[in-house]
Parts: sequence; C-alpha cells; structure tokens
Amino acid sequence: EQKIWQQKLQDSDTRYRTLFEQANDAVIVLNGETVIDLNRQAEVLLQSSREFLLGKTLADLSPHLQAGHHSSAVMIESILEQASSGQSQVFEWQARRPDGTPVEVEISLRRIDLAEGPRFLAMLRDISEKRAIEKALRQSERLFNTITNHTGDGIAITDIDGRIIFVNAQLREMFDQIDSDLIGLSVANLVATQHQQQVLPAIAQSFATGENLRLEFWATNPANKPLRLEVNATPTEHDGMPAMIAFLRDVTDRYQSTRELRQHRERLEELVARLARVD
Repeated sequence: EQKIWQQKLQDSDTRYRTLFEQANDAVIVLNGETVIDLNRQAEVLLQSSREFLLGKTLADLSPHLQAGHHSSAVMIESILEQASSGQSQVFEWQARRPDGTPVEVEISLRRIDLAEGPRFLAMLRDISEKRAIEKALRQSERLFNTITNHTGDGIAITDIDGRIIFVNAQLREMFDQIDSDLIGLSVANLVATQHQQQVLPAIAQSFATGENLRLEFWATNPANKPLRLEVNATPTEHDGMPAMIAFLRDVTDRYQSTRELRQHRERLEELVARLARVD
C-alpha cells in the first residue's frame, strides 16, 4: 500500500512538473517573498538563469518605485498579506531584469497550501507590447485631437453606410449644431436635395475603388443659410471597419463672389455688344 501511495505521489509530482514547465506564462513559487521555484518561461521573461533567480526576493526583481511613485516593498508586503488571507491578487507590476531593463507584467498571485507549509504561486504575463501599443494609441489620439481641433476645416468621419461617427468643433459651427445632433445622421441629411444624386453615388464609388474624392456642393443646415462646401475625402478605417474621413471647407463667400464676378462680366459683355450694334 505504501508503494501505491508513493507511486501516486510520484505521478502527481510528474503531472505538476509537466504543467509547471509547459505553462505559457511565467510561473514562480514563493516562500514568503523569496523565489523557491520557477519554470522556463520565467527565465525567458526575466532574461536570467534559474540559478540566479532562486533565492531572490520580489523586491530584488523590482525597481524601488512602481507607477505613481509607490514603494515596491510596501506594495509587496500589502499584496502578500492579502493573499495570505486567501484573497487572490491580480495586478499590474513593473519587474526589473538583472541588467536593469524594466518589463511590464500582469501578475496573478494566490496562496497554495503544500505539505511543507503555505506558499505563493505567481503567474506573470508580459504586457510590455500591450502597454507600448496603448501608449502609441494615446499619442496618436492626442495628435489627432490637436489636428482636428486646430485646423480651420471641418472634419467628419463616416461609416460605410454614410452615417456620421465623428465631427470636430469647426464642422459643428458650420452647421450650427452641437456634436450629439450630428453624430448618427446620414450624410444625405446634410446635402441639399439638388445635389444628392451627384454626391451620394460619388461617395459609394470612392468606397468601392478606394480612390480619394473631391466634391463641391450646397449643404443644408438648421438656419437655412446658404452653405457651399468644398470636400476632400479619403477612404480609411475606423475601429477596424471601413470608413471615410472628409475635410470640409466653407467656400460660400468664394462661390458667391465668383458668381457675382461672372454675372458682372456677362453684363459688361452684353453692354459692349449693344454698343457695337448701335455703332
């Protein structure tokens, strides 16, 4: 019977080591704050050998301060205290490799009770790439907001169905509308009836071909004031879906001035023609 139990214990240990070593995440076993076991993925994540990491503490593998200038040592003490009471802990952490390189990780830590006493099992996942992408996205969004809010043109983004999903402040001013009144509207609602047969097929064609679009047309607005727009639009993506970004410029004054100039020229030409006939 003793041999049977020994075999079961050996089988259980084999299964544990297999799962331990084959886990996709880095796995570290702690006795208090001290590393007493780790898998190959932990060596890869921390770019160090098993021999070097064994016996190190969490503080040894962390910078002095975490995000927000919080003490790593104080945070570790608090986290382990909560885990000791049976509360699993999931948190983001900046670890430090032996060469001083920081690495952003998400740690899932819980208490496990072994024959030799309570231990902590920590699973670490590298989220450095995720954080880098988020940082780049924030920078991109700041740049986008700076451009859209300081350009003299109105800017709109529409989805493939022609629904407006973004407008900047300049476009709201053009249409005397607040943001919520334009978001969700169809482009057709903003194009004067006499120009819809020109504008809407051109937008569909631009989506189909991927080619840039340039148009000039009369628009409608709540105040019913004349609004002539020059539009340059480009097919793009928004949240992974086909979209179109359009830059709109109010050319009403230019259009009316050009029209008045043309009418004035036609009147002069007519007057000259009459004088010629008299002669």
